[in-house]
Amino acid sequence: MTSAAQNRGVIDILAHVDELKEENTLLSLVSQPPRQFLPSTLIIMFWSVVALIIAPMVMVSLPNPIVMIQDQHYEPIVYCMQIPAAIFVAGFLGARFGTVTIAMYLLMGILGLPVFANGGGPYYFSDQVSSGYLIGLLLCPIAIERTIIQAYVQKGWLKGRSLWILLGALLSVLIIHGFGALGIGVYALMHHMSAHQAVIWLTRLSETSILYDVVFGIMALASIRIFRLLFNPCLY
Repeated sequence: MTSAAQNRGVIDILAHVDELKEENTLLSLVSQPPRQFLPSTLIIMFWSVVALIIAPMVMVSLPNPIVMIQDQHYEPIVYCMQIPAAIFVAGFLGARFGTVTIAMYLLMGILGLPVFANGGGPYYFSDQVSSGYLIGLLLCPIAIERTIIQAYVQKGWLKGRSLWILLGALLSVLIIHGFGALGIGVYALMHHMSAHQAVIWLTRLSETSILYDVVFGIMALASIRIFRLLFNPCLY
């Protein structure tokens, strides 16, 4: 091999190494939530709010897991995509921008815009039995940021990443449904609802959907780094 050919070979190897380093640096970057506020970040937050507004309108018919377990007659449930959408926004934007984005969404509803499932308005949180679930959405970004960072520190799905994503989804769903249950309890006290009626509401709002919230939450969190790569110029 001539000296020129050897030099070209060395240059090609070095270029390939540089590409790998650049790729690793980019993956490391998008494994962390965005920290710096950019004008384009505000655009991403705006469209995230739009997604949160649209999500309650997206309904899908799914098998009822409770009925399937009890081996009863098949009765599908109508599942709302709001919780998976909120989990995605929480993980995608991180504790700082995710909390602000969800707070913007909630503020729009409090100010009277019909962005919630049953409308909106200043008295929505005292008049609606399901309002506690909305408060739970606000806490998700802070609660799961560390789990998402840990998930993408891992080198592969079988080396811990999947477990951290599962933990993040479980934590999100437990927070949302925990505050939902608390909200039902407060509503029952304020409106003199019986304990039996409160349990019926809790069953209707949580029992049949919580499993799907976890499943779709896992899918949402597993796709975060892909979307951060796609929107990298706007976030970092």
